[in-house]
Amino acid sequence: MIAELQLKIIDLKLGRQFLYVGVGNGTMDGFRFDLKPKVKVQLTGYVGFQLPKNRWTDIDTWDKSHIFGGELATTYLRDTRLAVSYVKKERGTGLEQHLIGANATHQHCKLTFFSQFYYDLVYKKAQNFTLRGNGSSLWGKLYLSAEYQYRRPSIYSNS
Repeated sequence: MIAELQLKIIDLKLGRQFLYVGVGNGTMDGFRFDLKPKVKVQLTGYVGFQLPKNRWTDIDTWDKSHIFGGELATTYLRDTRLAVSYVKKERGTGLEQHLIGANATHQHCKLTFFSQFYYDLVYKKAQNFTLRGNGSSLWGKLYLSAEYQYRRPSIYSNS
């Protein structure tokens, strides 16, 4: 259950919720805010507990597992969204995930271009790089799409 409060420039959420905020994704029990002032900038932040590995109804302690991060995005450039994001996840005594990322989306006529880059601060290597372009109704009902993706394993122990 999520308790949600929406004001003119800020949305506040408390409870179990799904995250898809730049490099931060998954399900958490915690607090999230989305600040949307009248300028073309949005700031999202979150802090909470990751779901326990053994039970869906329990909540772990901060020492057992936690997550925090955020994203700063802008639509200042016409038909373009640029964003930078950060996440840090810990479980038990170790760091589970520590990433920074950037992404950009641009719409031009019937074409959409998307790119993203994630950098792993633990292993000091690129984690993910994606370039994608697509277009719909280019000539009649023709839809074209092309994508390149480089991705390192998310779970290194078995990869």
